[in-house]
Amino acid sequence: MHDHLADLAMLGILDRYFRNEGRSADQYYEYEFAVDLDLVANVVSDFEGLALPDKSLN
Repeated sequence: MHDHLADLAMLGILDRYFRNEGRSADQYYEYEFAVDLDLVANVVSDFEGLALPDKSLN
């Protein structure tokens, strides 16, 4: 999952923020959409009826 989020951040679809909670806590990334959520929903809905080749799903 992390690799997919990092890829989307590199493509400019997500913004990624590094978080460090101090010495004894974890370091992690927070993600948020860098594009309008309506645009994301429209693109995802366009792919819902699309049949993708098996090799693209791996």
